[in-house]
Amino acid sequence: MYKRQTDPFVQIQQQGKICSHYRISRKDFDLLCKITEAKNSTPQSHVFSLTDFLSQSTDAIDWILPGMLPKGEMALLAAQAKCGKTLLACDIAYAVLTGTKAVGETAKQGKVLLVSSDESQSSTRRRLYARGFDLISNPDHFRILTHLDLSDLSTLEAQLEDFRPDLVVIDSLTSITLNSSISEKDAELSLIH
Repeated sequence: MYKRQTDPFVQIQQQGKICSHYRISRKDFDLLCKITEAKNSTPQSHVFSLTDFLSQSTDAIDWILPGMLPKGEMALLAAQAKCGKTLLACDIAYAVLTGTKAVGETAKQGKVLLVSSDESQSSTRRRLYARGFDLISNPDHFRILTHLDLSDLSTLEAQLEDFRPDLVVIDSLTSITLNSSISEKDAELSLIH
């Protein structure tokens, strides 16, 4: 709750209460926060021989879209400009919302969060109408975030926590990094999955 708090005054009050309750200094609190964040956001490295790695048990993959989108993992849809990436992502989102087919596979029905930073709200609205999103039986399973600012991910984090989408579509990486010093190759983008 402390890290998700967007009001700095409330965050400072919560920090004070936590420090008082556990009888720790603010410096120690900040250090504990950094350690906890590092543990929760940085995967642990393991080194295996090929034989050991291949002999480990394999968990069944829970697919959102069989053979294409495993649940809980990130996939990148990359191709040349203007070849239909947004249309395909829209079709997949629709299939997940309705439990219907996309690219020949039946999607597992679930919630979808669309981050639409690449086009105007009017264009996004027109695209959703054209695909039939206005006719879906569960409109509360679809949310749209019209802008993503990589310097402040609190809105996205709040949506992920509150809404718990099965699929998040970010359109596009180029648009969310356009006015920042962050490149698509930077570690900051690994936070978005």
